[in-house]
Amino acid sequence: MNIPPEIIDFINGNWGKSLIIKGSPGSGKTTLALEIMSYAMGKNGAIYFSTRQGDQSLYHQFPWLKFEDYKNVIIDTSYEFLETLGSRNEDVIDLPSDAEKINASRKFLGSIREGVEPILSLNNIMKLNVKRKEFYRLVYLLKSKFKPGLVLIIDSIEGIAQRWNVTKVELMDAIQKDLVESSGMNVIIVSEQNDSGGAIDVLEYLVDGVIRLEKKLIENRMTRLLMFDKLRFVESKNVIHNYTLAGGRFNYFDQTLYSNIQKYKLRSNGDKINLGFQELDALINDELKINSAIIESGNFPQQFFGYILAPLIVKSVNKNVGVIMFCDPNSDANDEFNILTNFGDPKILSDKLRIADFSSEFAGKKYIIPMGYEDPSIRERELAKVIVDLMDNSDYILHIYRLSGIERIYGNIRVEDNLSKMISSIRPKRDKMLLINDVGRLDESISKLGNIIFRSKYLGRIPIIYSDLPFTPFYGLQLNENGELFMQAIE
Repeated sequence: MNIPPEIIDFINGNWGKSLIIKGSPGSGKTTLALEIMSYAMGKNGAIYFSTRQGDQSLYHQFPWLKFEDYKNVIIDTSYEFLETLGSRNEDVIDLPSDAEKINASRKFLGSIREGVEPILSLNNIMKLNVKRKEFYRLVYLLKSKFKPGLVLIIDSIEGIAQRWNVTKVELMDAIQKDLVESSGMNVIIVSEQNDSGGAIDVLEYLVDGVIRLEKKLIENRMTRLLMFDKLRFVESKNVIHNYTLAGGRFNYFDQTLYSNIQKYKLRSNGDKINLGFQELDALINDELKINSAIIESGNFPQQFFGYILAPLIVKSVNKNVGVIMFCDPNSDANDEFNILTNFGDPKILSDKLRIADFSSEFAGKKYIIPMGYEDPSIRERELAKVIVDLMDNSDYILHIYRLSGIERIYGNIRVEDNLSKMISSIRPKRDKMLLINDVGRLDESISKLGNIIFRSKYLGRIPIIYSDLPFTPFYGLQLNENGELFMQAIE
């Protein structure tokens, strides 16, 4: 599902509703409207009505429309009545007579009673007295496709009002009374009104819902926000959603994914992990010809362990690579190992993986490095033993170090000195290091240790990861229809 559940609940509720989508140019108003159309086509049907986009323009801008059988909907609306109506016989357009209007009113009053289906009402719309061919075509389409819950998308109301020589308030008032309140249709209005001046559009008082789309730069990267300014009849759990327009699709980031992330599968292509973040995929699949990488975060989300470190570790041990991991000093080594067994063979992991345990002086398990000693020299000795053991039985060693864990090994000395000791144990041009910084921003001298630098943080409530070296967009987590996790650029 590409659109937030609040929108789904809104258009699936009892009777019809009206919704305005507004935002600055390029914020994704038309893209969101088309995603709603895509969803509605599988329910009660949809009509896309626009005076500014023909079908060929839509196909060019949104190529996914070509491949999902939307052609008839687009042709039956924007293209046919804007491009080819001159060749049609207008006699086939069956406009409501006075008798039909009276009958419609009677039937509507009767529809209030249980079990009586509502019918299409066009009384106020006909009073607009529009004399344009596309108006007649729209009336024809409404009559031929009408059913309660049908979605009509108007893109944009300012453009159509100007074309029909009526005010947008007059047009919206007629639509609200006839199609929404009387006929039970859902109407999605795309508005070109930009609230940069802070003024509230008068249309917002007439409709049932208002969605505002915003885009802004953070660290020279595009971010996008969907905000519910108004949403009647629906309980909104999240007033704000992040979204992306990558690939010409509207995709929101589901904030409910992150609490149980380790239970999901990782998207793969053959034997390779394919999260969708090229640089990160290359790191996980051991395709980066580097010796060191850095992930920097003052508050590294624990969920990242499930979809970055876990696949990286499993891919490594399966290639006869030894892995030494110093993660959260307060975490339990057995818990981290159990998470890894969701992705890889426990026996191989036990043979090739070593996890520091700062709470114990006894290994207990083959994969545990006891680091609970008070004496730093004993901790260093235990680490050296593990390194020698893995050197003898592995092609090379991947060192995954968290700075807070390094500090626990060597005590209260400078971070630079800690790192110097750790790096001295890494064989140049053979072993690799992934450094996770969780103690503040790295100074320039330490950052130079990394051939590639990933940064992570929260964008709202979404954990994201991105790269400064090389420069990449923000990537947030998504879930596909197969229940597989992947990363998607926020752009």
